[in-house]
This record gives sequence, structure tokens and C-alpha cells, in this order.
Amino acid sequence: MIAAGTKRSVTYTNLDPGEYILRVKASNNDGVWNEQGAAISLIIPPPPWLSWYAYLLYVGLFVAAAVSVVRSRVKAATRDMELKAQIERARMDEREEVRRQSSADFHDEAGHKLTKISLFTELARSEAASNQMLREYLAKIEEHTKELSSGMRDFIWVLDPTKESLLATIHRLRDFGNSMFGYTETKFSVQMLCELDGITLSMDGRRALMLILKEAMNNCMKYAEAGHVELTVTMNNEVLEITLTDDGNGFDVDATTSGYGMKTMKERARKLGAEFSICSSAGKGTTVRFEGNIQQLTVSGILHCRRARCRLQRDQKLDEGRREVHPDLLRGAGKRNSHGSLQKLRHRNSKKRIQRDRERH
Repeated sequence: MIAAGTKRSVTYTNLDPGEYILRVKASNNDGVWNEQGAAISLIIPPPPWLSWYAYLLYVGLFVAAAVSVVRSRVKAATRDMELKAQIERARMDEREEVRRQSSADFHDEAGHKLTKISLFTELARSEAASNQMLREYLAKIEEHTKELSSGMRDFIWVLDPTKESLLATIHRLRDFGNSMFGYTETKFSVQMLCELDGITLSMDGRRALMLILKEAMNNCMKYAEAGHVELTVTMNNEVLEITLTDDGNGFDVDATTSGYGMKTMKERARKLGAEFSICSSAGKGTTVRFEGNIQQLTVSGILHCRRARCRLQRDQKLDEGRREVHPDLLRGAGKRNSHGSLQKLRHRNSKKRIQRDRERH
């Protein structure tokens, strides 16, 4: 309430927006006042920049600005991700092209040399018909040359980026088994009890699988004398299981420490984060089992296993470092302890001497 006194006119400026009532009283010529007076209701509207629609506009502009900032950041992050993805795809394409070209060049050059070695070995065997010892040496050279040629073909096959699927790996193992057991009395078969299309393995994963199962087939060929060998592939809940089973002689797993390459096969499986086991007994055949998560056989899974092994080795070294105490530190601590004890002993002896001197006086 603002009282204007007896003024006949009033002026109010800078009034806040809202509703006001102006009350006035007057008197006649006789000095009689009208006590009830008169009242006028006034409404002061807010300025345009403080109106409700202005605040609504402000909120809309703020929301639009926030959405614009978020969208711009999302677009920038998307562009960065797309650029990184394009760079990664370009690098992968370049690596695949290098692998493809290297495998082709290596196949042509090495295959040509090995063919010449085999030809010269055969010619030497024909010329050394009377020398039995030389023929045996040449036969061994030819055998090792064939093994080297087979290993090189597998190595070149692993390098080929068009053979990265699990299905291609199983087909390769099937072809290897058919070529190995095809001219023997052993029947070889492959059972694929799951769908293998669309599963891509890393180069290390394919190479390890090939070496493990080829070693198992070679051992079966050399020692089992089996009538039937079966390679079975199953997968449940992304866990791949490959078993090689034969009905041959079998052996005592606990008593056998060498000859079957078990340590090498177990080590290859361990590097893939998989499990490897051999179940066998004399006269009851042998079952070789490889079991691992299919995600760990991909490129990212192999990298994850390597990083986990590095972290484990680092933690072990840190633990060993904490447990080890340098001998010089121990000797220094012993010297400090002995020096402190000697000082305490001297202090007690000096106190006793002072007491004895006081008693004498």
C-alpha cells in the first residue's frame, strides 16, 4: 500500500507486473469527505520478454540447442567411428592382399624347388641301384621332402584369407584324413553335427587346429592299427568340440610321456584358451578331444587370451618381487637393530654408575 496524501495527481513508474487497486477520496465545498471513496482496478501486464510465451520460447530454444549439441557430438563420434572402421577395413584388406600375394609367391617358388629336389632324388635313386645304404638315405630324403611339402601346403593354406571359415578348416582336415587313410584298410569318416557356416576363425586358431588334429591323425596312422577312425564336430552354446576317435590298439596315457606329442598338442590348445584331452586304454581305442569357446578362436579372442596371459605373468612377477627381500637390506636392518640395542645398554649402565656414585657420597 502506497499513500499519496492530499495530492490531486499521482504518478507511479516501474511497477512490477500484476494487479493493483487505486483508491481515492474527495470532499465537497463544505469540507465533507466521502469516506467510502472510489476504487479503480489496474492490471500491469509483464513486458514481452517476461511473458509466459517468452519463457516457453526460451525453454524451446534451450531444448533445441541441447538437441543440436548432442546431435553434433553424436555425428562427430559417428564420423570418427566410421573413419576408424574404414581405416581398419583398409588395413585388413591390405593385410589380406599381402597374405594372398605372399602365399601365391611362396607356393610358386617353394613348390618349384621342392619339385626339383624330388626329381633329383628319384634320379639319384635310379643311379644308385647297387648301393643299398645310399638308397636308404635317398628314401629318407624323399620322405622328409614330402613331409616338408605337406607342411608348406598347410602353411600356405593358413595364409590364404579366403579359407578363414571353420567349415573350410574341417573340409581341409577331411581331405587330409582321406589322403592319409585312403590307401589303407582303415575307414575314415567325418561327422558334422552342427551348422558351421558363417563362423570365421583367426589364422592362429586355424593353424593350431590343423596341427593338433593332423598330429592326432598321424599318431593314429602310425600306432593305432585301427579299423575305423571318425572325426566328429559338435557345438553347443558356442562351445566347439572336435573329437577324433579310433577303435585301434589304444595305450596307457599315464605311462606314455613321449611319442604322441601330447605336450605339444596341449600347449597349442592352451594358447587358444581351449582344453585338450586324450582318453585311451590298451585294446579299447583312443579318443582325442579338443574343446574351446568359439569366440576365443576368433581374432579378438586370440588377442584377449594373449593379453590375459601377459597380465597373469606380470602379476606373478610382481608377487615374486614383493616376496623377495634383498640380503643387503636385511643386513642393514640387523645393523640398525644391533646399534639401537647397544645404545640402550650403554644408557642403562651410565644410569647405574651415577646412582652408585651418589650412594658413595
